[in-house]
Amino acid sequence: MSNSVIPRAPHTYVCGPGRLRRWEFMILPGEDPAEINWPERIWELLSPWSRPDQARLWRSATYNFHALVAEQWRVGSVFLAGDACHMIPPFLAQGMVQGIKDAANLAWKLIHVIGGGSERLLDSYEAERKPLVREVIEITKRLGKVICELDPAKASARDTEMLEAMRAGRGVQVRQNLFPPIRHGLIAASFEGRPGAGVGEPCPQPWIVGPSGRMRLDDSLPPGFQLLIAGDMDLSPGLLDKSRQAGIAVHRIAQERSYPSFLVEEDRVLAEWLRLRGARAVLVRPDHVVFGLAGDAREAELLVDQLQVMLDAAASMTLGADAVA
Repeated sequence: MSNSVIPRAPHTYVCGPGRLRRWEFMILPGEDPAEINWPERIWELLSPWSRPDQARLWRSATYNFHALVAEQWRVGSVFLAGDACHMIPPFLAQGMVQGIKDAANLAWKLIHVIGGGSERLLDSYEAERKPLVREVIEITKRLGKVICELDPAKASARDTEMLEAMRAGRGVQVRQNLFPPIRHGLIAASFEGRPGAGVGEPCPQPWIVGPSGRMRLDDSLPPGFQLLIAGDMDLSPGLLDKSRQAGIAVHRIAQERSYPSFLVEEDRVLAEWLRLRGARAVLVRPDHVVFGLAGDAREAELLVDQLQVMLDAAASMTLGADAVA
């Protein structure tokens, strides 16, 4: 394969599932979006990586991307979600991801209200999701500026900095760590001495070995609120009773296989996540967002109490005000 044809435009190469590959090329000023979408032009752009006899074009499109957030996500019983209320640039592949998170956030709250819960809980949908999506858009825009640099000197300096970071062992970035947690809505207030690290984040998803075999944590648990307890944390009768009354399922996540009835995680992903946050238990919402963390059974009881109060009254929810320049 010849490497003599080097794309002039900033571009992205992504390995998809199986044998699927994706490229994105910035269309430069003066180029015709219709002409650049012709197969012969596409193969010219792809020539450093592949030839027509090595792959087939599955889909191609030219488009303008946007960074938009709707001013209002709810009118009465009508809610907006996904692309209807936000459009996110493509650089971190968050458009559909954030739309799915919208749906997950709203779905369990609708179920709770339909079942007799406070309708004010629905106000937390926009309060939680809108500020977070704004932050995700800003992060994505900053990454887009890095990718779409057209100045040769600046692009060279960028590449040198990245290569030096890789040589220094800083070449790995977990994408989820780029994104903020939920900061408003149905999340626990911090305990004294505990800064709230982990609250509002997605719960980690380790591989779990349990009665149904090996699967991801979400797939091994029933729907609803979950209280996940580290394998060696003591459980109090009061915690179990309060959790049962609140409809919270309690699961002990073990780190070794001496207790066959326990769910056993591989690779200590959840255990390490808890350790770094000084916690032994995590209370997780139905949309897999962390409501709060606890260091022992007493703190876990307080978490359950706090959740019950917030669900009953939905009184602690406020809409955060923010703007995107």
